Amino acid sequence: MRQRREEKARPGKAAAFRTSARVLLTVFLGLVFAFAAVLFSPPGFLPGDTAGWVGAVAGMTALAAASEPLDAPEPAADTAADAVAGRAAGGVAEAAPAAEVLEPAHEPEARAPGAPNLQVDFPFYPDFRFPEYVYQTNRTKIMVSGRTDPGAAVTVNGVALGVGPDGRFAGEVPLEVEGRTFLRVQATGPTGDWTALIVPVVRDTTPPRLQIAMPPQGWATAAEKAELSGEVEAGARLAVDEQPVTVGPDGRFAVMRNLQPGENRFVFVATDIAGNVTRQEVMVIQDREPPPVRVLEPSPGLITNQSQVTVAGETEAGARVTVDGRPASVNEQGRFEAVVSLEKDGRRDIVVVAEDAAGNRTEVTIRVTRDTRPPTIFPQEPAAPLWLLPGDTLIVRFRGEAGASASFDLGDLRIGLPAAEGNPGNYTGIYRIQPEDRFENVPIRLRLRDQAGNEGTRITQTVSVLDPLVPQVVQVTASDYAVLRTGPGTDYERLTNVYMPTRMEVRGKAGEWYKVQLGSAQTAWVHESTVRVLPPGSLPPRAVISQIRTNPRPDGSSQVAITLSEPVPFLVYPDVRRRALRVTLFNAVYGLYHMAYGPGEKLVRLMTLSQPAADTSELVIDLEAPYVSGYYTRYAGNTLFVELRPPLPKSLAGLRITLDPGHGADPGAVGPTGLREATVNLEIALKLEALLQAAGAQVIMTHRTESAVAAGTDDLYARVEVADLSKSQLFISIHNNALVGAAGLTAEGTETYYYNPLSGQLARLVQQEMVKALGSTDRFFAYRSFAVIRQTGMPAILVEGDFISNAEIERWMREGDFTDRMARAIYQGIVRFLDEVGVGPAAAAEEEPEPKEAGPEVLPGATGTEETMAASPPGPGS
Repeated sequence: MRQRREEKARPGKAAAFRTSARVLLTVFLGLVFAFAAVLFSPPGFLPGDTAGWVGAVAGMTALAAASEPLDAPEPAADTAADAVAGRAAGGVAEAAPAAEVLEPAHEPEARAPGAPNLQVDFPFYPDFRFPEYVYQTNRTKIMVSGRTDPGAAVTVNGVALGVGPDGRFAGEVPLEVEGRTFLRVQATGPTGDWTALIVPVVRDTTPPRLQIAMPPQGWATAAEKAELSGEVEAGARLAVDEQPVTVGPDGRFAVMRNLQPGENRFVFVATDIAGNVTRQEVMVIQDREPPPVRVLEPSPGLITNQSQVTVAGETEAGARVTVDGRPASVNEQGRFEAVVSLEKDGRRDIVVVAEDAAGNRTEVTIRVTRDTRPPTIFPQEPAAPLWLLPGDTLIVRFRGEAGASASFDLGDLRIGLPAAEGNPGNYTGIYRIQPEDRFENVPIRLRLRDQAGNEGTRITQTVSVLDPLVPQVVQVTASDYAVLRTGPGTDYERLTNVYMPTRMEVRGKAGEWYKVQLGSAQTAWVHESTVRVLPPGSLPPRAVISQIRTNPRPDGSSQVAITLSEPVPFLVYPDVRRRALRVTLFNAVYGLYHMAYGPGEKLVRLMTLSQPAADTSELVIDLEAPYVSGYYTRYAGNTLFVELRPPLPKSLAGLRITLDPGHGADPGAVGPTGLREATVNLEIALKLEALLQAAGAQVIMTHRTESAVAAGTDDLYARVEVADLSKSQLFISIHNNALVGAAGLTAEGTETYYYNPLSGQLARLVQQEMVKALGSTDRFFAYRSFAVIRQTGMPAILVEGDFISNAEIERWMREGDFTDRMARAIYQGIVRFLDEVGVGPAAAAEEEPEPKEAGPEVLPGATGTEETMAASPPGPGS
């Protein structure tokens, strides 16, 4: 027996070299097969035992190659160390020595000659060449297969398996224990001898650990790509969207994926060696749109006087908002709010930034202004204390900060009266005095509330309401006359003169100016220095016209005497087209004794008296003359005298003309190189004087040198007095123009002015002649209230030849024939005027006469007639 085993052993030793070669080849092919199976199988394709089987292919081929084939010689007894075997004795199975079940058996231990061969093909079991390998599965049953001797019986953990004729066996056995366990595979031969193998396996039903670090679920980004990273159970395989992902030895992974706008979903699948699968899905949002921001408050351009302002608005839900760099509270709907401090006055830009989860930003700047200063008020009207009557309108005007709300109070009696803004920063309020109003020196308080809420106040003038049941009356005290104007100030137009002791009913007062009633339909203003207030109870004026008579004069003039019961205000208007004078008498009615024409009356053709309104009478004096050449008015007692000047002649011969060279001691305008306007004006006047004298006119010069006619403001009225005292029939004031600044350097053109309608045609004709002679621009001829042309006794005009501020024109005035041309032009204008409106024979020749030597001038102080009214110096009543 020993000899036989040894004989069998020798062939086994001889075959060892062949077996080693076969082992190496088989191991290599097994590894290649296993790698290919894993590499080319789709994820999740190898679940359960199949995956475990593929993972164990390498171990199987290695162990199979190392095992003895079934026909191999019996191994030597000293190499069988890990198996247990038994032999039947006397027909009873003899138990083999108990084997250590905690350790796997790599080869059957030395067995009795009748013990069957046993080889387990699956599950694979480790040997000393793969000591770490253990088959793993997640199933509750396991397939066991292998080979044994034909006719042998096979059990696994006591469960019998079917054995084929060729000795192959296979079958499922329960695997109920979680974790590491052992399979005892035993083959029992017909003789009762048996061979057993212990195969370790692991049942693992726990899914592999999968932790996704980035991106978090629902992550939003504006990036083109996203990094997917995390950690998976060591040894497990990972796929993202069915694409394999490389996993490091420590289970960590990282991979980049492209993103599309909107939602991007990534599916992570981790599979461990037992075939357990963990699946996770992560959604990433690519958002490249900045979040909308709508600021609800403060309003754009807010101006406030508060120390802080609330900033509130709406943005995209989930966005973060900062206001001036500080986080704002944002609710789930995206409404945000923050409080911003305004520490000092002035403009402040508040920056609101909204940033969504993807990092997109929207920035909005809000400008606010803090203003804690009350607005300043600049009163304009009324400029003085007022007296008003019920029904009168109080007008309040003031300036201040634009865009504010305005109002005014009348003491504590009328509060919050509205004022409206016209032009920016200009406010006007109106209040009609009510019948029940009884004010006495009630202050007007102006209010202005700016956009910041600051209120400025200012007390301006006072208001008193007169009792309409007790009229107040004033009487003219000025020794010469008082001037009635259209408004309370010298900037307003002159209406007429009133003479002492005319009485007028007071309808109000503004500062130093009384508002007086003229008849029932018109009012005027007179300065308080020219009147006195009569005691309460004095009767308002009401005159009766009793007689009208003309008194013709030998020189062709005529005097119209209007007798009244008392002096009343009057207004004379020359109706040039009708060749008439209209005399309006206010506060007067008529009860005529007669309206008579004096013997030999030739100038007055017809007089007509009417009453166009209550307490107002109108006398129309129609003239036989072709033109109203001038008039004077005066009171003598209760009789108003209207002195009618005789008609103008067609010829210059004997005509009295006053020439007034503008300025004198005052240089007037000065040209760019220093030429004085007064010098040019005087030169023109002297040349015109010569032309007129040569035609037979009597010329009166207000002055012949560059000196004043009278001191101070009296100078202008002294020039008028020269004309009045000399009974001049025409008055010509000669000037040249100027503008300050750069505009004056290029300005050019001719202007002519008149005041009284009887002077309008003379102004027109002289303007035409100057424009033609100078070749200048016809700027205009115009009405203007210049003091030197306001007289009514004669046609009077003021001419502005051209602009001395223009350097080229100044040089022409100094070196050229400018003064000659202008003198001839004025001369021709006068000739044309006389030819149109004059009576008698026309001028002898069309040609200009040769100038004569200038005659003596007539100075102020020359004796005049008692009917002539001397001009008064300017003053409040002028």
